[in-house]
Amino acid sequence: MTIRIVGIVLVRDEENFLAWAVGNAIDFCDELLLIDNRSRDSTPDRIAALAARHPKIRVISEANALHTNAFVQPYIGRDVWVFGLDGDEIYDREGLRRLRTRLMAGAYSRNWSISGHSLHATRVDLDAGRATGYTTPVAAAATKLYNFALIASWHENTQRLHGRPVLRPGYDLAGWLDRAATESWQDCDLRNLHLCFFPRSGRDGDVEVRQNITDRSFRNVWRRPVFRAVQALGLAQGRLGAYLAPRATIKKYVRYMLGPLVERDVSGMLRPTLHAELDPRAAATEAMLADLSARRAASPDLRPSA
Repeated sequence: MTIRIVGIVLVRDEENFLAWAVGNAIDFCDELLLIDNRSRDSTPDRIAALAARHPKIRVISEANALHTNAFVQPYIGRDVWVFGLDGDEIYDREGLRRLRTRLMAGAYSRNWSISGHSLHATRVDLDAGRATGYTTPVAAAATKLYNFALIASWHENTQRLHGRPVLRPGYDLAGWLDRAATESWQDCDLRNLHLCFFPRSGRDGDVEVRQNITDRSFRNVWRRPVFRAVQALGLAQGRLGAYLAPRATIKKYVRYMLGPLVERDVSGMLRPTLHAELDPRAAATEAMLADLSARRAASPDLRPSA
């Protein structure tokens, strides 16, 4: 049995952190699918540079994000771990190397999904190797790692790795492993610095909470105000209220802005300028992180009520 790890990245306007994110994770993967969803900034240039450096990267252009789960269909039922990576997720490179060794040896073979630690950062100090933000297990993890050997089917007409798969007989969706519930940040080898509260593109300006691809989908753009109107009329009660609450706003407010602010060691995530040969704006990205973090020093909690 030969186990493989296939990464899949879906991006739109992700020029700031993409080379850093992929550069830290590329050695973890045997193959990496890099899907561009109509980027209008320098993201295509970053993708081209990454693909030229790493032959294991397969570049895909897809105008409809809801078709991107089709690209994982060939791996269903095979001895493949599929690793979902976003353009603002910076992994601990050495941690991933340790995890790869264990996965290749058959670790977690009975788990269909593994979740690790995430720090959804509001401030980052690259020189000190420290960051502050909302963290797991109170906040949701941004890690995505799936054991496709245990999956029987997964709807292909949806966004990459969204929804729930159908598992093989004898396995249950409850059989996923939440490592953040039992392991500390420092001890967990599956952990990322999530830069979701920093501009991912020059097109973003100084926006603090950028809508992700799902938030910007046509379905969610029209239904959010409808759901908020139902709430305002006092009609969202009971099960309906529970259904509407997370869908009436954008994902980051309800999944990531949870719990107290904490400071973590992020030295294992390295820094953008280590990938400067692939990203000519790496130094500018570091300066942006430093400037925005300094401006947030007095009020690092970005929740509207904070």
